[in-house]
Amino acid sequence: EDLYYRIKVVELVLPALRERGPEDLERIARHFIATSTRKHHLVESPTWPAALERLKAWQWPGNVRELENCIESAVVL
Repeated sequence: EDLYYRIKVVELVLPALRERGPEDLERIARHFIATSTRKHHLVESPTWPAALERLKAWQWPGNVRELENCIESAVVL
């Protein structure tokens, strides 16, 4: 317990992805698309606008990790 309070100097509270607006989702998704395409040496797909609408419709129960995994899977496939 003592160690926890020693390392807990600053607490950041961030809303879940499902609680954020579509602008945040788009910004985060674009980041993951850029990092995934770089990581796998691929070119970004031109189908991004249609895919973005599908991403905005999902509730993201797995939060940002789910979004990241979804984006990376889509980029690779």
